[in-house]
Amino acid sequence: MNVLDLAYADDLAIMSESTTELEEFIQDFETITQKCGLTMNVKKTLIMSVKQLQQDATGRIIKGQMVNQLDFNMKIRNEKDKHTESFIYLGCCITADQTMEKKIGIRISKASAPFYMLKYCVWHRKTVSYDAKLRIFRACVVPILLYGSEVWALTNIQERRLNSFYMKCLRTIIGANLEDRLSNAKMLELTGQPQIRCYLEKE
Repeated sequence: MNVLDLAYADDLAIMSESTTELEEFIQDFETITQKCGLTMNVKKTLIMSVKQLQQDATGRIIKGQMVNQLDFNMKIRNEKDKHTESFIYLGCCITADQTMEKKIGIRISKASAPFYMLKYCVWHRKTVSYDAKLRIFRACVVPILLYGSEVWALTNIQERRLNSFYMKCLRTIIGANLEDRLSNAKMLELTGQPQIRCYLEKE
């Protein structure tokens, strides 16, 4: 990749296989971008070491065991680097352990914000039809909840966690409560909405 191509981006995620390779890239990047009048924001720069699963002599993964992480002691412009276990890039959470748990939590949290913001002005307002409420839900909440799901590899537990939030939203929209004892299947039938799995498979 031509380093000059990166001048068009204001947020970068760079991957390397060693500290030496990363240091060389940063030096080249600094030298070339400064010639273009650009500087890297050191205070916002984070370094993360991705965790790798341990393998045996045959190459098979040893469950629950991780490869010892490299000890990073880099400095950029004489400032010590900042280490992190996760960071947000283009709206997606990248984690060192490469699992989906934190990502799912973030998506639910982000989708909760607009959903509860509309609680009294839309979901609880009787003058707004159910059809209109559901269209608003599909337009304003579902895309946030499933942002980036095209590349997700979910476990059954993680999918159920998403589904739990999804069904909770639908119950709020139609005014159902736990005392009504409506099953998820009945809830989907009443609202005419697809299962969360249909959205995931479509993505």
